[in-house]
Amino acid sequence: MDPVLVEVRASARLSAFRDCADLLECPATGEPLIAVEDGWISRSGRRHYPIEDGISRLFAPVDPAMSEGDVTEMMRAFDEEASLSNYDDLDTRESLTTKSRNGLFAAALEEQLPDGAIVLEAGCGTGQLTNFLGMSWKRRVFGGDVCVNSLHLANGFRERFRIANAAFLQMNLFPATVS
Repeated sequence: MDPVLVEVRASARLSAFRDCADLLECPATGEPLIAVEDGWISRSGRRHYPIEDGISRLFAPVDPAMSEGDVTEMMRAFDEEASLSNYDDLDTRESLTTKSRNGLFAAALEEQLPDGAIVLEAGCGTGQLTNFLGMSWKRRVFGGDVCVNSLHLANGFRERFRIANAAFLQMNLFPATVS
């Protein structure tokens, strides 16, 4: 691959994280994550988390030895199989903004967030709230979910409409067992 293209992609990937990367931790050990060309590594270098299709893959089973019985793993597997609510084919930045501002929760949240806020939407699904809030230059918004299929829809909308202040992470909420 052309080195200039690699640099442009790495720069674009990190743009949403530009002053927030130090907030990310290794889901298995809690170590800070360091940006590398193809994703993130733990400070010790023992763990690598790729960025695939613009989505940081920070998912780690709560207990890797028992991933089949792990609640988070079961939820992830269920979500990957479930049907997804999708953006309408006609959705645009403007239609998403209108729908969001007509909803009480999104409108109230947008109004209450202070300038410079860094937001994590846990369980963002297809990322409509993350994308809506990320349209403002006044804040940085991260949407996290275990379901990568939902995140593909979310990130596709983000990329299509160049929403610079939103980014998506495949992650779980429960701390993993340190190994």
